[in-house]
Amino acid sequence: MPVALVTDSSSQLTPELAATWGVSVVPVTIEIDGHVYTEGVDLDADGFFERFRPGESEVTTAQPSPARFLDGFDAAQAAGADQVLCVLVGSAYSGTIDSARLAADQVALPVRIVDTGMASFGVSCCLLAAARKLADGSDLETAAAVAETAANVVESVFLLQGLELANAGGRYAASDLPEDGVPILRSGRDLLEVVASVHDLDTAVDVMAAAVVAGGQPVRVASGLADQATAPLSAALVHRLESHPLVVDVVHYRVGPSVAAHTGPGTAGVFYYPAT
Repeated sequence: MPVALVTDSSSQLTPELAATWGVSVVPVTIEIDGHVYTEGVDLDADGFFERFRPGESEVTTAQPSPARFLDGFDAAQAAGADQVLCVLVGSAYSGTIDSARLAADQVALPVRIVDTGMASFGVSCCLLAAARKLADGSDLETAAAVAETAANVVESVFLLQGLELANAGGRYAASDLPEDGVPILRSGRDLLEVVASVHDLDTAVDVMAAAVVAGGQPVRVASGLADQATAPLSAALVHRLESHPLVVDVVHYRVGPSVAAHTGPGTAGVFYYPAT
C-alpha cells in the first residue's frame, strides 16, 4: 500500500529532497516585526536574514495549524496514498505534534506520527532514513521504527554565535557557555554539551570534523548554511568531510526562518548519523 511522507518545514528539508522522496512539507508561520510569513512559501532563508536585525527585530514562530496538516493528509489520500508517515519536530520544541494529531483524527486513512525529539535537519535525517526503508519495500510500521531509531543516534555539532537568541529560547543556560571565544556544541536526543571554544576558522573545522567521525563508523552528513557570513566555515568543513573515508555522503540545506529565528545569524554546523 502506498505510504505518503509528511513533515513540517522546521525540518529544513530542501525542495529538492522533498521532490526526490515525495515528501509533503507543512509550513511553519513566521512573524517578523509584525509581518506574517509562511516558511518556504513567501519567506526563505535569504529573505529572513535580509529582514532580521539582531537585537532589533521582533521574531516569533507558530506551529502549523491542524487545518494545514489536514490539507496535507487529504492531498495524500487524493493522490492515492493508503497510509501516511508523518515525521515531525520534537514535542519538546513545538506543539506541531498536537496539530498533526488533531488533523489525523479527522481523516479516514491511517496516519502514523513520529515525534523525533529533534529540531532542524535532525528531523529530516530521521525522515530520510524512513524514506530509504520505504523505497526498499518496507511497510509503514517498519519505516516508522527506523525513523524512531534514527532519532536516538542522529547528532549535530555546530558553532553558535547567536547566544542572546539561544539563551532566550531556554535550552542553553548562560552559565554553561564559555565566556571567551565562540562555543562549539554537540547535541542529540537528551544530549547537549560544549566541546570547545574557538577563536578561528581552522580550529573550528578541526574540532567539528573530529566530532563527526569520532565514532569510527561510516556516517551520513547534512551540512547547514545559515547567513552568507557562515559560508567560508561551512565550505571548509564540507571540504574536509567529503574527503574523509568514513563519510558516505554529504547533503546540503539552508538554515531557514523557523530555526534561524531561534539561533540567529552566524550559526554553522552539520548533522550526522550512522550510514546503515
